[in-house]
Parts: sequence; C-alpha cells; structure tokens
Amino acid sequence: MVSRRHYISLVPATALVGCLGSDSDPLAPFGKVEVLNLLERPVTASILIEKEGEVHYNQEYQLRGFEDDSSNQEEHDKPLKVTVSEPWMAEEVNYTVTCEVPNIGTRSYTSEQFGERFKHDGNCWGIDYRISESGGSEQLEQWVGSAEGAVQCPKSESS
Repeated sequence: MVSRRHYISLVPATALVGCLGSDSDPLAPFGKVEVLNLLERPVTASILIEKEGEVHYNQEYQLRGFEDDSSNQEEHDKPLKVTVSEPWMAEEVNYTVTCEVPNIGTRSYTSEQFGERFKHDGNCWGIDYRISESGGSEQLEQWVGSAEGAVQCPKSESS
C-alpha cells in the first residue's frame, strides 16, 4: 500500500504555483478541479462550478478514507479522489469554484479574484483541494495555479 506521505509527494503543491499576469493578459482556460481525501475516514465533498455566473457543474461525491483497509467492499469501491475536467471549461471566461466538505469547511475561488488573471501562455489553470488533518484538526486546503504541464487543458466542444 502506498503511504500517505509518499502519495502527497506525488502531487506537489509547487506544481500549481501561480503564473499570474497583468490585467491586460487574457484569461487562461480552466483545466481541472481535483479533490483528494487524505483523511483515514470517508467524507462527502460537493463541487460547484459557475461559468460567467451560471452553474455548469454541481455534484456531490462520496470519497473513501485514505487508508481504508476495511473489508467493506461498498466503502472500498468509492474513489479516493475525484477530478473534474470538462470540454466547456476550455472557454477563456470567469469561473467560480466552490468545494464544500460538511463539518470541515468550504473554500471558494473566482478566477478574477483580487483582479488577478492567469497569463495565457498555452497552459491551463486548475484548483486542487485536499482534505487532511493537521495538529489534530481536519481541514480543507486549496491550491490554485498553473504551471507548464501541470494541468492538462480540456478540448473545447467546438474542437
């Protein structure tokens, strides 16, 4: 079994270090949202994606615990992480993404937050959410950014 520490090292936060440009740069395409459960217990995570203020994605997921070695096949069949990458996300517009995990927290990000825009350099930007524990407290962490090769751009619906 892969250890939690080894798994975390496979998804470095530095892979999503922001590449921010000036306000005159066009928005980069939105590549993905990923939610990963690193807790030992299962959780429910909801992902809401708005495109130009309209809800385009609203889904709830049951994620198994990270080190769930139980013989409960129903629990083991649930995913550890979920990745959302849809063709409509290739459009270079404003997106708002919200992830909610009951009893742990809610995090949101808008692509034009604080007036910053991702530089369109051929890469897409993405959001990684991690559900983890630190100092005995469960938390929902959020990383936003782009980096060469870190986020695969979705193919547009017109391609």
